[in-house]
Amino acid sequence: MVKNNNKKMFIRSILLFLVILTLFLVLFMRRADAASTQSNKTYISFEIKKGDNLSKIARLYNDRSIQSDNAYIETILDLNNMLDPDELKAGKHIVIPVYSNKL
Repeated sequence: MVKNNNKKMFIRSILLFLVILTLFLVLFMRRADAASTQSNKTYISFEIKKGDNLSKIARLYNDRSIQSDNAYIETILDLNNMLDPDELKAGKHIVIPVYSNKL
């Protein structure tokens, strides 16, 4: 009877260890993926041309697997201290975030 209990305890311990190890690996991989995504992000100076708007810029440079176009536009507005997208004028330079897969 004691051997049976020891065997069950051993199996439970192994299973618990495997569950904890799996959770740790999943969390670690998520953090590594997020860090990798951020390291691929850079900023460029973008010259506004006639007909450009923030939606068009978002379509060209945003990585939708990371954020929505609306969030990307909000980021551009924040980076350039702009309150109104209508502040865009041809010839003006703004800073935009770009991910390496969009360069």
